[in-house]
Amino acid sequence: MSYEDIWNKAQKEAGATKQRKPQRHEESRLQESCVTWFRLQYPKLALLLFAVPNGGKRTHRTIVRAGRVITYSPEAKQMKKEGVTAGVADLILLTPSNGYASLCIEMKTTEKGSKQRESQKVWQQAAEGAGNKYVVCRTLEEFMAVVKEYLTTEKPVL
Repeated sequence: MSYEDIWNKAQKEAGATKQRKPQRHEESRLQESCVTWFRLQYPKLALLLFAVPNGGKRTHRTIVRAGRVITYSPEAKQMKKEGVTAGVADLILLTPSNGYASLCIEMKTTEKGSKQRESQKVWQQAAEGAGNKYVVCRTLEEFMAVVKEYLTTEKPVL
């Protein structure tokens, strides 16, 4: 088998030949809107709402070692060593309220197919089991309602 044959086989197995829809970043824009609204609405709590940068593109390197094509991401490998965990919510509001330790918010869009991955469901169960509130928000209005309800049910600790 030639190098080119090995390369083509690895690319095919990795799904590199599949056509993907161009990512439109609706979820990212939704999250930006939510964070902006929150910081304007609750300036004293602004530092306590933060994003967890688990997603995003990583550079990949492909090498051939002992006749095998290996694709890996040096950044992803390092981030895992530093504690990145699959499934963590997109936003965390680190203030206790109404008996919860914090509010964990997973952002999804209203588009068909925008649903939690299995790793996110597993993380949700762990977060809720540890006394945190976990919600999935699909619109700015939903985010606003969830945050208002969370913060007004009981005064947050400042």
